[in-house]
Amino acid sequence: MSNHMSVTFCLLLSVCAGSAQAQWIADATVNTPVAVATGDQTSPVMRPSLDGGVWIAYADNALGGSGYKHVVQRLTATGFSALGAGTIMSPSRTNSGVFTYDMRADNVGGAVVAFDNNGVFAQRVDANGNVLWPVGGVQVTNNTTSLGPRVAALADGSYVVAWNATGLVTMQRITSSGALGTSFTISNGGNYLAISDLLPGASGGEVIALWVVGETTSASTSRKGLRLQKWNGANVAQWNGGAPVAIYTSQASPSKSIQNGYFPAMISNGNGGAIVAWYDNGAARNAWLQAVSSSGQLRFAAEGLAMSTTPSTTELRLSASVAYDQPSDSFVVSYVRSNTNQSMWSVNAQRVSSEGLLLWGGGSGQAFTPMAASQPSFVTSSEAPGPDTVISWLQAGASQSTQVFSLRANALGETVWLPSPSGVGISGTPKGRLAVANTAGSSMLIASWVDGTFGVADIKAQNILPTGRLGPGCDAIDFNENGVFPEDQDVVDFFNVLAGSVCFACGDIDFNNNGVYPEDQDVIDFFAVLAGGDC
Repeated sequence: MSNHMSVTFCLLLSVCAGSAQAQWIADATVNTPVAVATGDQTSPVMRPSLDGGVWIAYADNALGGSGYKHVVQRLTATGFSALGAGTIMSPSRTNSGVFTYDMRADNVGGAVVAFDNNGVFAQRVDANGNVLWPVGGVQVTNNTTSLGPRVAALADGSYVVAWNATGLVTMQRITSSGALGTSFTISNGGNYLAISDLLPGASGGEVIALWVVGETTSASTSRKGLRLQKWNGANVAQWNGGAPVAIYTSQASPSKSIQNGYFPAMISNGNGGAIVAWYDNGAARNAWLQAVSSSGQLRFAAEGLAMSTTPSTTELRLSASVAYDQPSDSFVVSYVRSNTNQSMWSVNAQRVSSEGLLLWGGGSGQAFTPMAASQPSFVTSSEAPGPDTVISWLQAGASQSTQVFSLRANALGETVWLPSPSGVGISGTPKGRLAVANTAGSSMLIASWVDGTFGVADIKAQNILPTGRLGPGCDAIDFNENGVFPEDQDVVDFFNVLAGSVCFACGDIDFNNNGVYPEDQDVIDFFAVLAGGDC
């Protein structure tokens, strides 16, 4: 009898026992601490790491009057803080304010952060949190009014930092060793411009930029649209004959504009293109979707595909977040819906087929929560196994109590988890700045947020398994991810994969997510959860 079979036989006779140690906390009223020092920890930015966990950057004011320092921490797939108390990016920073900054995981296990410190700087760390560039970071500009930097880690191991100056967006290349490379600019006749997001292209030094463009020089009164472009490693624009790709164009009548201070994000289509969801505060008050192919072709109608056919005289749409399922080439955009006087809100979403058809709600979208007087925010769409989508958000409550909720919706717009929505962070403390990340090579999600009142806030995190279960790092017992569990087929598929076979949509055989597989502990943990226990 093989070693694996002997362990299994022992388990079935109930004469063996075992459990894996894990850091993730299963209690949604407690959650997993990331940064809980004295003072204020705030403004988290989270990205998936190569090892199945996440990088989290945040601003830390633990030393009080010395100002906010940008810190990075890496959480492993099992929820442990890999870098102790974290690595400070900018020890000399004394600013008492937290401005927009950015962080990305790179393709060798580390991370890069772009931030302000009387100019714009970038700093890189390896997987162990060791600083790789000069102390304080590489300075890319000494312009003290240049705020809101974005950063991309490119396929060839280099980096690009973008920032705003008067009437310009500047893009600066940085080598893996921290040396400044070439730079180039985006301009629009001196009118207001602001970088919104950066993505790497499919290969080499390709970089994709999304930016906000104003009709005038004013950041506050100008109507604003959105533009896209991809450059190769030689800084040559690749799309639309070198001209920016207009995905949303502002105008006076009927009014078209995105909101002041709003900077939509992009996600990759996995093939060198970009996907953008946004909302407007013009006449339509809708959520919108556009996808751009690797060659710069628009997938949907010019100016974007509206996510609801319901007119703004009846309802408003106040946010937008997109998840993309590459196998089915379909999209889910989640958003906040409100009545016209913004006194009642709900969480809604729309599914879009590869042909651009609106699939939910007869074109009006699917409501996942009832209209109520408590406002949701930070609504986020995330990929889930198969064509499903997880939608997460902050829900305002009484006495400043805010809670984190998630739900999983299938391709028909039906919720999968019970109860739905599921509480992810439901303590009685205020919460803000929710971020959710898909983990590499896993169907597990990780959420992070600011937890607590201003001045003493902490950073908390929580893993979310495909079944909606929280806590220690075992994958869901629904091993074949068909939504039915526990069932005999889960056990059959588990042992098929253990024996080296492949089955469609089966979970990872590294059941306890410890990076060692196959091992006896995977089998022990699988049966422990099958029997109703934790692992």
